[in-house]
Amino acid sequence: WFEDLTDIAPYDPATARELLADAGVAPGTEVTLDVPPINYATNSSEFIAAALSEVGLSVEITPVSWEEWLDRVFTKADYDLTIVCHIERNDMAIYANPDYYFRFDNAEYQGLISSAASAADSDARNENLRKAARLLSEQSASDWLWLIPNLQVAARDVTGVPRNSVGDSYYAARLERV
Repeated sequence: WFEDLTDIAPYDPATARELLADAGVAPGTEVTLDVPPINYATNSSEFIAAALSEVGLSVEITPVSWEEWLDRVFTKADYDLTIVCHIERNDMAIYANPDYYFRFDNAEYQGLISSAASAADSDARNENLRKAARLLSEQSASDWLWLIPNLQVAARDVTGVPRNSVGDSYYAARLERV
């Protein structure tokens, strides 16, 4: 059901400034980027802050411990911006929960995810997921920056290990030693 939706919100600082102005966000508005102590987050925080400053936001990077992130950001949803890798299987479903820390609450999206989960066949499931993915991208509930590499090491005489996998599992019965 994958559809490349990267063109929905391409990198365009001028349009971003217009959208922020339309939303009533004044140039120079101060926001905090809460950064948990993990390399991908700390390494990307300066880039994210610089990109946001190009559209008029003043970003304060705030390092937080995992304990604080889990309590304040994840549990209480008390944050402006944060960065964290989501590696959950079928993670589109978490956006259907308005109590999840994103606080994304969209009845149409929730209906599409519910319909996908109860679909009688894979075609209906895939169509609902395709529509849900498009709606999620159009609503900009999050900004997905990259996929974390799924690095695996296997001996040369082992076959069946998938290459360039974007999932969190694979069919182990296909593994063989030759």
